[in-house]
Amino acid sequence: MPVYSPIYSLPYVLFLLYLFALFVIERNRINRGYSAAKIQNITWLSLLFFIGFRGFIYTDWFTYYPVYEYLPTIGNTSIQNLDTDWELGFVLYTILLKTLGVSYWGWNFISSFIDLFLLHLLLKKRTENYYVLAFIAYYIYSGLLMEVNLMRNMKSIILFLVSISYLEKRKFIPYLILNVIGIFFHISSIVYLLLYFVLSKRISRKVYWVIFGIGNLIFLMKIKFVTPILLFVAGMIGGRSEMLLMYMENNMTYGITIGYIERVFFFLLLLYFYDKVQKDGNRYVYLNIYTMYFISYFYLAEFPIISERLSYLFIISYWFLIPVFYSYFSIQKRKIFFWALVLYGTMKTIAANDSLLCRYDNLLFGIEQYEDRRYLFNRYSDKLIVQ
Repeated sequence: MPVYSPIYSLPYVLFLLYLFALFVIERNRINRGYSAAKIQNITWLSLLFFIGFRGFIYTDWFTYYPVYEYLPTIGNTSIQNLDTDWELGFVLYTILLKTLGVSYWGWNFISSFIDLFLLHLLLKKRTENYYVLAFIAYYIYSGLLMEVNLMRNMKSIILFLVSISYLEKRKFIPYLILNVIGIFFHISSIVYLLLYFVLSKRISRKVYWVIFGIGNLIFLMKIKFVTPILLFVAGMIGGRSEMLLMYMENNMTYGITIGYIERVFFFLLLLYFYDKVQKDGNRYVYLNIYTMYFISYFYLAEFPIISERLSYLFIISYWFLIPVFYSYFSIQKRKIFFWALVLYGTMKTIAANDSLLCRYDNLLFGIEQYEDRRYLFNRYSDKLIVQ
């Protein structure tokens, strides 16, 4: 059994192509003056089927499954039972479902249903006639991975997406409340609170150019500007802090790759459509969110672990900006953009799902048992990487 094979990614690629087919149908119906509501409902329900009924795919089930079995019901709860690495809100949410008799698989399904239904409502409101394209962007740009592997993060991210409407209206209290709730699902939501005044501000094109230029300079020249500061602080603190810093610095993600080219291209699109976005309601907020994604990747490349974790908080900007940019293109350029996205999305999906632990199965058709997957995980964990 090969550890890596493009065959493992085949179900994921086929599902992506299915989503593109739904997008074509959606556009045809809208162009002919018909409602696309049925196609849009089919889209999010198809994702719910594909994700909600998944088996033991990717890696974090290795933690989620035993912890779910370990957690008590409400009647048997004690402080000792709550001693996990999960945030309290997520623990209580899980205990509530378990008390109601929900199995691990039901918990998976309900979690996916909540996330996808809320995202469905948000995309219906935000992306107008390009709803399916937004879900394609979600699928390509880490939505699938986060829904499966980062369940706690996903809850806090969805709460942030809900809070954006208050960010746009500069209503800090509702924004604060939603993201404080998010902190109880994943501590990373504190970043959203700290960035309130940055994300809500209209930023000039010149500032974007400066961020773009300096970011590329740091990345391509491999300039380490954070490390000297942290080493100085770590030296003052002592203990294991310097060892931790060295660990975080390992496997730096420098270099001109397809991912680098895509991020540069997307930022240039952002600058190209800057005036249109600024005049298009409050969509400038998503430009700011993408800029934070760009900063996470380019400015913090010397710390790949931090860079990756932070980027998950802001990669959501793709889900909303890709439909917006597509709508701004001429008809001819839309065709080019569409096929470029099909090609890039397929390549990205293959690369992200070609490992043994990504081998897809579905609860409704039979899945590999936990013990069997755990055996594979333990046997090949040193060789396996899930993107």
